[in-house]
Amino acid sequence: MPEIDNFFKTGSLLLSDNGISTSVSEKGTGMQRALALSLIQVYAGVLDNEEETLSKPIMFFIDEPETFLHPKAQDKLIDSLNKISEKYQVFITTHSPYLLKKFDCRTQQINIFSKNGDGVNFVSDKRELNLFGTTSPTIGEINYIAFGVNSVEFHNELYGFIQAKAIDEDEKNYSEKGFEKWLVGKGVAQDKDYHRLLKNGDTQQEQKTLPTLIRNIIHHPENQNNSYTTEELEESTELLLNILRDLV
Repeated sequence: MPEIDNFFKTGSLLLSDNGISTSVSEKGTGMQRALALSLIQVYAGVLDNEEETLSKPIMFFIDEPETFLHPKAQDKLIDSLNKISEKYQVFITTHSPYLLKKFDCRTQQINIFSKNGDGVNFVSDKRELNLFGTTSPTIGEINYIAFGVNSVEFHNELYGFIQAKAIDEDEKNYSEKGFEKWLVGKGVAQDKDYHRLLKNGDTQQEQKTLPTLIRNIIHHPENQNNSYTTEELEESTELLLNILRDLV
């Protein structure tokens, strides 16, 4: 039986569809990519049964493997890539949060490539997706840290995680009033007007910190008397991130 390397060098690969065999080169981009990724998954299975690595190191460079793939398929693919990375180095470029869902800061690294306002390329390296300990990374965390896309889900995660830490310090921080006092103690201004909806339909104006204002608006969509801007969501998220970083 020929070595697998020689097979790809000297042979050709045909795909059969309804009894008709055609060369892979004649198939569309989607089919070619699906085949390539399938081979990666097969190769990962082969590696799993090998006791030793090859004499020459192999590096995999894969550009946007999420293309044409359903999120569930992306999940299976990253499992295969993680298996391969136990023995060989794997580089991928991606815009998909699903491929980063199983990021492991102990063995993996994220480099973010982007451009500033002047069109100059720069790299932000060694980003770690481990804000929430064993529950990291979340989709909201990935989207914000890796892709710069904010969301109410990420704000909720930050607010809840930080409040849990505050409760560990003092059970009084379980209440909104107690946690507000805790946030103020961390330097967050309590200067936002919040209109609380009462049972009789009236409203009661209260002063809140920006994070609590946004948290309450998110959690109580039935109350249409308050609002926040995209800029305020960004500001609040950064406030919470700074607090969390100071806690760890």
